[in-house]
Amino acid sequence: MAQLYDVIGNKDYLKDLKYFVKNIIMNDDHQNRKNYNFFLDSTDLSDYYYRFTILVENNDIISIQGIRHTNKPMKYPQHVCRIADRHYVNKKYRISHLGTRTPYYANYCLKNDIDYLLKTTSCVDTVFLSMEGIRGKKHFERRQIQVLENVGYKFVTDNFFYQTCSNINVKSCWQSCLYNNIRGKKNQLDLPKICYEEWNTLEN
Repeated sequence: MAQLYDVIGNKDYLKDLKYFVKNIIMNDDHQNRKNYNFFLDSTDLSDYYYRFTILVENNDIISIQGIRHTNKPMKYPQHVCRIADRHYVNKKYRISHLGTRTPYYANYCLKNDIDYLLKTTSCVDTVFLSMEGIRGKKHFERRQIQVLENVGYKFVTDNFFYQTCSNINVKSCWQSCLYNNIRGKKNQLDLPKICYEEWNTLEN
């Protein structure tokens, strides 16, 4: 059975994360693999994350993912955090020609992450996940909302692009978001936002 291990709470697993990044992610043709470079030099991920987990089964890492409280130098509001940040599924666990890919984060990590936040952070009430660009935006939203509902969480979306990192002049720092208030209040995402027309004037 797959198990989650926190590499911040137990730094013995940090070397496993670094090995995975160096030998699995960096050898993949994943378009964003360079975004994982900073893990190789990190000694304390708490500067960015409440926790960062590896999903493991039979000593094999299936996926990695984090609960992010800041995207330095941008700080998210204290009550907002980003879930499934740097989520990456080991290529051999992805399904292509055989059917739909297993939603590992939703099935194994989401409830655990939300329970963790409810127990350890009195300030956080809103979590979000996001997608860069507009290609596949509608499919991403429909698919993810359906998957998240299937495990018991009502995430919502809208037509705005939200600021997720500090370079406000590029499109990649304004993303489509799904968000949920984990404490049962009104769903809203308190991040700077722009409409499509504004987003479309930014640099690629």
